[in-house]
Amino acid sequence: MNQIQTAPGNGLEVLASVKKQIDMLADQCRNVVISDAQSLERAKSLAKQAKLIENYIEDKRKELTKPILDRKKAIDDLAKSLTKELTEAVKHIREQILFYEQEQERKRLEELRRLEEERRRKEEEIRKAEEERRRKEEELRRLEEERRRQEENLRKAKEEEERKRKEEELRRLEEERRRKEEELKRMQMEGNIEQIEHIEKLAEIETKAAELSEKSKNLREVWTFEVVDISLVPREYLVLDETAVRRAIQNGVREIPGLKIFKKAQLVIK
Repeated sequence: MNQIQTAPGNGLEVLASVKKQIDMLADQCRNVVISDAQSLERAKSLAKQAKLIENYIEDKRKELTKPILDRKKAIDDLAKSLTKELTEAVKHIREQILFYEQEQERKRLEELRRLEEERRRKEEEIRKAEEERRRKEEELRRLEEERRRQEENLRKAKEEEERKRKEEELRRLEEERRRKEEELKRMQMEGNIEQIEHIEKLAEIETKAAELSEKSKNLREVWTFEVVDISLVPREYLVLDETAVRRAIQNGVREIPGLKIFKKAQLVIK
């Protein structure tokens, strides 16, 4: 089989017509046993024929696929040119959406922190007002006990001067008690009003904080990366550029750190 016999027709029919020749040649190659010079020449001849068919099929393949690939490239280029401006515009919009959502989230968290601080401050004011009210009540009880003690002393006083002095002291304590009592009543009234205002303000703050606690539904955090220093990237995340290595060897490079460059036998049929 020195000539490749093909049937007339389109490219696919031509390739299909070679199938029978390929099968015959494959059977002949499988049955070859090299035992002498004659059988060696026979094997070389079959190898040459196989090489011719391989080259022929490859040329036909390129001939058939080239128009398709050229057409595909033209379509791809057209599609890219049509969507390029739209892609850039959409990218611009997405960047603005992301920036706006992030800014809104920052403001929401800042307002939430401010409301929390205000709530704590109001609670502290309420606590201090309650402590002051209790202190006034305790002071009033102390004055009442002192008044009763002075009354008891007055009752027991034997001398008129002592009795008058006791009465004068009693009147003074009574006036002070009345003054303290009036002051306590006034503070209780003012404290109750102020406490109610604090409680209403606190409820308003907590309601607003609850509304701000919900994050934006359109903002989502995702993990991604960017190269900062390629020399620090672990080796398992790097890929060897074999094409660049083979090109360097073809250009005469014989030493590359981490690689072994050597010769090996390769069958060449001419």
